[in-house]
Amino acid sequence: QSIGAKQQNEWIINRLSGDELLAFASK
Repeated sequence: QSIGAKQQNEWIINRLSGDELLAFASK
């Protein structure tokens, strides 16, 4: 995984609320 993709994933995670993060992680 490229550094750019890693940073984008972290940004997306930071934008999610707790409930959204749990829903995403459970997929």
